[in-house]
Amino acid sequence: MCNRKRFKKKITKKTKAIVITHTYGNICEIDKIKRFAKNRGIILIEDAAEALGSKFKYKFAGTIGDIGIYSFQATKTITTGEGGAVVVNEKKNLKN
Repeated sequence: MCNRKRFKKKITKKTKAIVITHTYGNICEIDKIKRFAKNRGIILIEDAAEALGSKFKYKFAGTIGDIGIYSFQATKTITTGEGGAVVVNEKKNLKN
């Protein structure tokens, strides 16, 4: 699973976003990572391609951060052959 301590040292003043990847239905330490990102004004992007349907504290993977990304490629949880989806929780995230 993701661990905020692993990337904490990589964050600089130039960091605009953090991308975390939920794999095999396991959700990262999203609450701690979200708080870390919010306190620094950094956008949190969730790659939830392999965790579609997984929940953390009653919220679905990909809906907790600022932006969620899903994949429908043949090896993912749900497939349509190809394609994907991007979801945001606020319109302001679409501007950048």
